[in-house]
Amino acid sequence: MKLVIDFFDLQKLPQYLKKSSNQRQISLYIRCPFDVAFVCDDVYDDVTKLTKNYNLDIKLVFAVENYNIDLNTLIKLKTFSKKKCINVFLEDKYEISENYYEEDYISLEQAIEAIKKLDNIVKVVKSYNFSPYETLLFAYLFVTKRVYKEESSKMSPAMSRSIFYTLNDKYIVCTGYCNIIKAIVDKYNISNLKVFNNTIKYDSWDSRDLHATLISYVKDEKYGIDTYSYLDPTNDSEQTSKIKRDYRLRSFMLPISDLKHILDRPHKLESNVEFFDKNEFAKIEELESVCKNENLNSFAYDGLNFSSDLRKSLNDNINVINYYSKKYQDLKQKYSSMIEQIDEKPEFLSEDFCKFSKPISLAKLKIALKKVLPCFEEEDEVTSLADKIIEDNVKYINQQYDEKATNAFSKKHNKDYFEK
Repeated sequence: MKLVIDFFDLQKLPQYLKKSSNQRQISLYIRCPFDVAFVCDDVYDDVTKLTKNYNLDIKLVFAVENYNIDLNTLIKLKTFSKKKCINVFLEDKYEISENYYEEDYISLEQAIEAIKKLDNIVKVVKSYNFSPYETLLFAYLFVTKRVYKEESSKMSPAMSRSIFYTLNDKYIVCTGYCNIIKAIVDKYNISNLKVFNNTIKYDSWDSRDLHATLISYVKDEKYGIDTYSYLDPTNDSEQTSKIKRDYRLRSFMLPISDLKHILDRPHKLESNVEFFDKNEFAKIEELESVCKNENLNSFAYDGLNFSSDLRKSLNDNINVINYYSKKYQDLKQKYSSMIEQIDEKPEFLSEDFCKFSKPISLAKLKIALKKVLPCFEEEDEVTSLADKIIEDNVKYINQQYDEKATNAFSKKHNKDYFEK
């Protein structure tokens, strides 16, 4: 028999075991927050005191909620595992299995190998002294060199999604691309660069399909950037394995308004949409009402997901707070926080949010490319390659967005390129 219990419910363990006393042997999984991994000996002692009268196969599972993981902590867990002869696993918060199958858990060996690779990637970023904008561009170019490859039906979905697998193997899908970028940003760990998970649908896709994308926040004094943006690394991933890369950047740091101008439009929200819940940025019933009118809340209509992390970022952003407090001053005394006010005035999701999401100029992108490309190409090819990348992306941008798009490659911003 298999029994899974949360670390914070340990005191309830005796009563659970009493109900299962007729079982010959129980596989007991204790699911712990990764924060207590450094005191794994104490956790194990607490468990053994509560289970000394039972025949149990005890396993500890530590749930990872952030990819900024200390390698030494993983090594300590491995030493502890050998010393106590107990199985210890990790669980990726972003790829939790509802059934908690052991095959979905991550071995310490797998995790250690992945974090070593992640640490090396961040060492490269630091060695080049990249700015926040350059760091995000590097992470995007790093992950999009991978060709999309889905796992087989007999494999765990985590194989193509969790960084503990994707950094070690060939399988990767949309969530995998996003998680690697998130892992690099988490590990780099600076306040002026954040990425947030986002979920959309496309009109042409099966109604059951959800697509993982990202929302980024970049504040970079070197480039004069302070903006929220939309990223879809899957859309820019390499199509085939070859020596010469395409370097597609048509979905890199787009202004949020361009969500409305994607030719294959994100799916309209329906009344039964599940990826907005009552604890998110806007309440589901409010979204249902405002989404009836596209112009009233067009970004929510297009599938922008204001996750709890993005919500916190907005609530901590002094520019957002100042702007919002002035515009909705009549609500300031009625509500204790900006978030509560936004629940009352959800049009902020569309008409106001775009004010904090601006396109990045091609001039700035070219400077960043010349700084980042030496990580991937020969130094003497960088300048000409940067020009070619920009020209190629400008040339094909109209295959993805309509003429009202405002991203850096769009007709609206780069008419001269289209007339060449």
